[in-house]
Amino acid sequence: MSYIPVSLPKNGANPGRPRGKDENIIIVRTSDIENFPARDANGVKSEAADNLLLKTGAHAIAIYATPSTIKRNDAGEGDPDAKGWIQNLVFEVPGDAVEFEEWKENNINENLVAISSRRGFVDARIHGTMEEPLQFTVEEQDDNEALKSTVTLASIMRGPKSMRYQGDKPVIDSANDSGSAGAGI
Repeated sequence: MSYIPVSLPKNGANPGRPRGKDENIIIVRTSDIENFPARDANGVKSEAADNLLLKTGAHAIAIYATPSTIKRNDAGEGDPDAKGWIQNLVFEVPGDAVEFEEWKENNINENLVAISSRRGFVDARIHGTMEEPLQFTVEEQDDNEALKSTVTLASIMRGPKSMRYQGDKPVIDSANDSGSAGAGI
């Protein structure tokens, strides 16, 4: 089945109003993924019953991000006949905890996918794919204004848009639970 165009009327009274995000960004190494969800026929939503499953013994982690700094966007780009999307997820992590420094050091060249959502795991989006994973850059700040890191996750090559994920949340490492993350998030 292929995409069939539909009209796009205004969606509600304030469709452009900002929407708050859950402060926990879920990060998974692609090497830990057993099953990556398939996209539906229109290419944006996941198949309803298809979950992101991790290999035995693997788990995702949750990184606390200042909620007002979370930005998720896809940028369309490329030459004619080679256009696609660079998926982006940007957020700030306050402080300089040793565990976060260790995560940065040990994941700087890893291929990743990330999940961002609103509270209650609604409006969840998977950023990155198995074939077009994310990698990150970090800008650290330690001065009279702030102690924080701005993390930018971006796909390493053009691909599809970020997926509207309809599956279950992956298992999170509860030892590093940043608040509402963990087995019960």
